[in-house]
Amino acid sequence: MQHDKFNLMQYCHDGNLVVSPKRGKAVMWYNHFVDEETGWLGEMDEYSLHGGCGLWSGVKWIANNWITSTDAPWAHFKSDHDTEDR
Repeated sequence: MQHDKFNLMQYCHDGNLVVSPKRGKAVMWYNHFVDEETGWLGEMDEYSLHGGCGLWSGVKWIANNWITSTDAPWAHFKSDHDTEDR
């Protein structure tokens, strides 16, 4: 049987970083390395894959704010993680 490690309902707490919820808490990170020559966005960090865990009880409130570089040549491409058309 093959296991899907991206199934966060099953493997969420096996991640390298698990942030416990607390009212008012915010988490921010970059998903690219810094290009040493330009000081701007470099290669994508494959370890920046992330997601939200399911609940054991209660209600979950989240707010995502995706900040995209305005001059990124790839900004007009659809995300590989966009499941809307699948």
